[in-house]
Amino acid sequence: IFGCVAHFSRPSRRTCIPVSNRGINCRAMLSTACVPSPVAASGVGWGATTGPLACDYLVTSAGVEELAFIDRVLVETQDWTIILADPAAQPGGRWNSAPPFARLDQPSEFFGVGSRPLDTPHVLRRDEILQYCHGVVQRFAQLGRVRFFPMTTFDGRALCSIVDSDDVRPIRVRRKVVRSLFGPSPSTPLRTFPFHVAAGSLVVPPKEVQLHAAGHAKYIVIGGGRTGIEVVLWLFKRGVREDQLLWVMREDMWLIKQGTMTPDSYVETAKAFWSLFAEAETVEAFELGLERAGLRFRIDTSKRPTAFRAVAVAEQDIAQLRRAAPSIIRKGALREVHPERLVLQHGSVPTGSGALYIDCTADDPEERDIELPPVFEARQVNLQLVREIADNGPPSSCFSAALIGLLECAEPHDAEAKSALCTPMAAPATVVDALRNELASMRATGLKAHPVAGTFLMVGSLGRLAAIGPKATRQLLQDRADKGERDRVLANLERLCAEGASTPPFSAPGACGGGSRLVSAGGQSEASTVASGAHFDFDELDRLEQLTLQQA
Repeated sequence: IFGCVAHFSRPSRRTCIPVSNRGINCRAMLSTACVPSPVAASGVGWGATTGPLACDYLVTSAGVEELAFIDRVLVETQDWTIILADPAAQPGGRWNSAPPFARLDQPSEFFGVGSRPLDTPHVLRRDEILQYCHGVVQRFAQLGRVRFFPMTTFDGRALCSIVDSDDVRPIRVRRKVVRSLFGPSPSTPLRTFPFHVAAGSLVVPPKEVQLHAAGHAKYIVIGGGRTGIEVVLWLFKRGVREDQLLWVMREDMWLIKQGTMTPDSYVETAKAFWSLFAEAETVEAFELGLERAGLRFRIDTSKRPTAFRAVAVAEQDIAQLRRAAPSIIRKGALREVHPERLVLQHGSVPTGSGALYIDCTADDPEERDIELPPVFEARQVNLQLVREIADNGPPSSCFSAALIGLLECAEPHDAEAKSALCTPMAAPATVVDALRNELASMRATGLKAHPVAGTFLMVGSLGRLAAIGPKATRQLLQDRADKGERDRVLANLERLCAEGASTPPFSAPGACGGGSRLVSAGGQSEASTVASGAHFDFDELDRLEQLTLQQA
């Protein structure tokens, strides 16, 4: 088998070898070992040259966010070159390890790269997203400034093939290395289970659930995040009964109703948020207010969720998920998996023989109190969510990456000043985390005052304000233009965040706002009040509307 893999893994045929902590998954390996990567087969691979490599930017993974960063750099510059490397056989990042039935849970208008918008009315599935990423990388390569190296890692000095230990290419990066901190790193095929697996237990990742789904007495879904939800819905569609399902989750979670953040519904959603920001007396009242407004829901209506991770679910799937409410196991994190039982943090649960365990914990990590590096460093860019653009919910990860690319091109040498504009933001774990991000976004003025970034926030592709259009933006800003109302909102948000002070915020270096050396000497621009609408110059909005029409 290894000889076959080595033979078919030369530069024109890159493959992926899934590995678990129980050894190599030969069935999955054989299903892909002899299939050439579509990107490599199209000539976007290692290429014919040999010897050392050189580039301006080395991007170490090929997820959608990384492609959004590259797209913005290509737009803003004329001759900078980029090398893109990824451990997987094709671009797509975490979508490579997603199950085939996984779907995009955010509006397509906010996803992808700015120069190739994904404005589609239907919900995108995994294969469509991977095909889109493949097309984007192909187009990058045709421009002659981007080279893609699949099945490749960066060790700090060279690009190393993961299928041929002799295939090592030294690389000189003239400007910066770009790393992504968006969620886990499932694009690497070497992932182990985060719990002990006893002999005789059948544990599979979500990507392989279709290969093993038939003929089991019990199905145990481990993890309550986005992937766990997708797997539970798929099992019900296959005819699995409620009494055959066990769903292990550490805590109940508030879910976003899909469709409430689309360009058509965004203004009404923003109004509902603004009203609750001003009037909610407690965090619980804020949560229940969103639920009554049809913006949030919970799987088990008898429990108050303690988590919020910005996972969106379609309205037609809510009833299906509530079928699983009696099957939920809430005993903390999973420690051990045995053929007929689970050992959890707060006890054990019998599962019976013939159980299939599905590990969906990659997007539901147990450790969340992490310290984030700054977005910009002297020799490195760390792609992550930008807190300053959080508005009525976590910002689009693709828009954050594009904004980071814009600032990197605008001032490539001043990492400290750019980091003062962009505070890194971990994905929220609780509603209080989300409220803290909202408060920090409203207070921040440095990014919105920047002469380039301020305009990009208004009209940049993948952004919410650009998607809803100038007329809706005008309506939204007029509703927030009253300074007294805005002060009341800020005061109430501070009180709600203080109520949740027992939940420590994610630590990140730098302040949450403030000025910067990148702001023009003329002072704060009109775009600095995008989030609040206070004292906004609507003549400037008319100018931006004309600019939008010209760009269209």
